[in-house]
Amino acid sequence: MLTLFNKMKFIYLVTLLFPVLLFSQEKDIIKGTVVEGKHGVAFANISVVGSSAGVAADHRGQYVLELPPGVYTLHIQAIGFKSVEKNYCYRRIPGKGSRF
Repeated sequence: MLTLFNKMKFIYLVTLLFPVLLFSQEKDIIKGTVVEGKHGVAFANISVVGSSAGVAADHRGQYVLELPPGVYTLHIQAIGFKSVEKNYCYRRIPGKGSRF
């Protein structure tokens, strides 16, 4: 009976700690605007190459991505425009916030 109790205790602790571990990754908000000339490109798609992360820009071409620090390639595409890929090195500096 003691082993069943220990197993149940372990499952209970894992169930409590898993969400904390899952959401404990440090993430920051990356904001940007997709532009062509002086005008925003409405509803452009911005995706992170090699991951499932991505967003669509709003009607002004503005977007918000939430990513942990790292090196990324953003793939930007919109109907009627040539696709573009941009490389970004995104890191957190202690006491300074996030930097590109």
